[in-house]
Amino acid sequence: METNTLTSTGIFDLAFILNVDTQILNFASSDDTLLFVSPEQFLGKRVIEVLPTEVAAICLESIKKAFNTKASATCEYCLEIDGTAVFFKAVVSPLHDASLLSPRQAIVTIQDITRNKLQASECVELNNRFRTIFETANAGMVFANKHGIIVELNNAFAEMVGYTADELKNNHFSLFIHPGEMQDESMLLKKVADSEIHDVRLERQIKRKGGAAIWLDTTISAIRDEAGELKYFVGICTDITKLKEQKLELEALNATKDKLFSIIAHDLRNPLNVISGLVNILVTDFDKEEQRGESKQILDMLSQSTLGANILLENLLQWARAQTNSISFYPTKTELKFIADDVIHQLAGMAHAKNISLISSVKSEQPYLLDWQMISTILRNLMTNAIKFTAEGGRVELTVCAHERDISFEVKDNGIGMDKNRVNHLFDANHIQITTGTANEKGTGLGLLVCKEFAKAHGGTLTVTSETGKGSTFTLRIPQ
Repeated sequence: METNTLTSTGIFDLAFILNVDTQILNFASSDDTLLFVSPEQFLGKRVIEVLPTEVAAICLESIKKAFNTKASATCEYCLEIDGTAVFFKAVVSPLHDASLLSPRQAIVTIQDITRNKLQASECVELNNRFRTIFETANAGMVFANKHGIIVELNNAFAEMVGYTADELKNNHFSLFIHPGEMQDESMLLKKVADSEIHDVRLERQIKRKGGAAIWLDTTISAIRDEAGELKYFVGICTDITKLKEQKLELEALNATKDKLFSIIAHDLRNPLNVISGLVNILVTDFDKEEQRGESKQILDMLSQSTLGANILLENLLQWARAQTNSISFYPTKTELKFIADDVIHQLAGMAHAKNISLISSVKSEQPYLLDWQMISTILRNLMTNAIKFTAEGGRVELTVCAHERDISFEVKDNGIGMDKNRVNHLFDANHIQITTGTANEKGTGLGLLVCKEFAKAHGGTLTVTSETGKGSTFTLRIPQ
């Protein structure tokens, strides 16, 4: 039998011709180390004699298939070379002879596919890593084709918009975009598609399934093929609804704060100016005998102005502390009569100046669990307002009723009362109204906001009933 070697063409790493008995007749190799044996030991040998048993079995199956089907057969196998795994692809192609019914020889070409295998393995690993990140990410991720049709999304995005993956796939992303914003959205996506901009970041309100609105912070980018053609849009979304609500709430609080401070700065200046003027009169005319008769009247006016300024400052302090959550809540066992008597005593001078009767029907000396300083502040504010908006000679009543589950404090006056619109916005910091009492006393409404915060701290409620010209009744309920 004559043996020859083929000339390597560079298309394969190893090629050889074998007969139907798998005897190797000719070969060509770009690397003799792939033979495992010397060329002399390779030529004339059968496949099973030159390859490891397991690899030979794989190759023999493909050789048998090629001869039986008279068509090419392919197999892949792995060999260890110098301690490193090397992967090969073998193609067995029968050589046809017109004079023979069946092929008697075949050519086997072998390629080293280790690099391809490693690259494929790396691709699989990268794909698995991406899939893990994609499925477990807290951020919503969604892929849409160049026409805006959703092709893939993760669980986080589905939960954000309230749809299932099946409901979203093959639907246009406009499913949850407000119609009025679609034109702007399309223009921005076109700029990304045309490479005018790399990506676009949006803070946008979208519709959840069912119509509820949420805010998403979304970055949209383009994924392109090797030729630079757009394949997909990818959107990465974060739900910022709570942040938006907090921002809006903060803006509202800041606006309220600015408005309140503006009002207070104006209203606080008046009593301080009065106090300063009265003190100057007393100092200037202190030694004048004829002036001493009027000193008592001046001191009464000074007392009233000081009390008004003090109440305003106290309310401002308490409100500021309430807004920064720095108020301490210390409920203790306290007698209701003690609180009522203390408030009546503090406001007696103010009521006397307008000849208003302060009436307390609180007789109970039984202690109840509450923060007496907060309750005292609430009642003092309510009764101060009642005095302020009651005409001279009127009356203000304080009653307390202890029930099985709560305690109710009621401050009732026969003053000027309020219309329905005023009542509806009485405890709303966004609708602060400057009011004037029956003796031109100024009111900012700050005291009622403090009352609301303190009632809330107790888990209680503060309500009002009123009618123009018929007085007002404020009711504070504290659970026990």
